[in-house]
Amino acid sequence: PITHLTGVVLGPLDQPIPDAKIMLPHSKTVVYTDNKGLFSVAADANSQRAFNCKIDAKGKQFSVSVPMQQILKTPHAPFTIHLDLEV
Repeated sequence: PITHLTGVVLGPLDQPIPDAKIMLPHSKTVVYTDNKGLFSVAADANSQRAFNCKIDAKGKQFSVSVPMQQILKTPHAPFTIHLDLEV
C-alpha cells in the first residue's frame, strides 16, 4: 500500500533547511522542503528497504538513504535527514 512519508531536512545545530529539492530516482518525484525543512512524499513503505533520495540544498548535492525500518518506528512523526552544510 502507498503511504505518505513525512521527513524533515536539518543542517548543523538541527537548523531546518528550507527550499531543499528532494528527488526520488525510482519514481522521478521531486518535492521541496517548506520553511521548517518539512516534506512529504508518497511511497510504498512495505516494498522498499530504504528511503533513497538525492537532495539539492544550498548549492550542494547529497545522496541519502534512510532505512525504512527506522522510518516506520515512529509512523506519526517526521523522520530526520541531517545534512552537513552551513545554514
